[in-house]
Parts: sequence; structure tokens; C-alpha cells
Amino acid sequence: KVEGKVEPAEWNAMERARLNFPPHSSPNNKQLRLACQVRVMGGLSVYKFGGFWGQLSSPATDVSFSAPLGSAEFAVDGLKTMYRSVTTEKG
Repeated sequence: KVEGKVEPAEWNAMERARLNFPPHSSPNNKQLRLACQVRVMGGLSVYKFGGFWGQLSSPATDVSFSAPLGSAEFAVDGLKTMYRSVTTEKG
């Protein structure tokens, strides 16, 4: 759950597709956003809900960060960043 200003203010097509697919379901999914699809525009509070994907309606009791796949968790992000810098350099 996100409280604060993000852009876009409403779900985009990627969020509509992903957050209407199990394990997420209405009405709890309406408070969720995909971090990779929003840009922070000011002060922000982020809340994690229970379940591996945050699909439960109750707040998570263990809010410590973990990366079960280690550095592989960030491999795709690194590739996206590398691709953006290459395409930007080429103009």
C-alpha cells in the first residue's frame, strides 16, 4: 500500500494486468501499486501486507528486507539501467 504522491496517480495497463491476477484479488488489490511502474513525487509511506506477495489483507508482521535470490533479485533492474544508458548515449 502506498500513501503519498506518485505518478501515474492511477493504475497503468501493467498494473491492471498484474494486480487483477492471482494471488491478488479485489477489493484488497485496489490499495496496491507496482513499485516498478510508479515514480515518487513527494513524501511517501509504503506498507507491506502479509503473504509472500503481500496479497493478504493484514499488515505484515516481519517487515525486514530479504532477497531470497540474492543479487539475482536485481539482475533485471541492472539490465534495464544498462540498456537505458546505452540508448541514451546513442541519442
